[in-house]
Amino acid sequence: MSTITSTIKLTGLHCESCKKISEKRVKKIEGVLEATTDLETGVVSINGTRQIEKDEVQKVLEGTDYQVN
Repeated sequence: MSTITSTIKLTGLHCESCKKISEKRVKKIEGVLEATTDLETGVVSINGTRQIEKDEVQKVLEGTDYQVN
């Protein structure tokens, strides 16, 4: 099975806790195998079985201070 990488820019990330929360929530999206957030750039790299869309990421981040940019 091949994986598809999606990269999505987030805003509102400030610390290691933000990184962990964003990764944990993104991993709940169907088809996501791995999510890694870079605090310096604000980019979450998502490896999955399909292309992950920005609106899907925004939906799982509802209730946090993080926004898809």
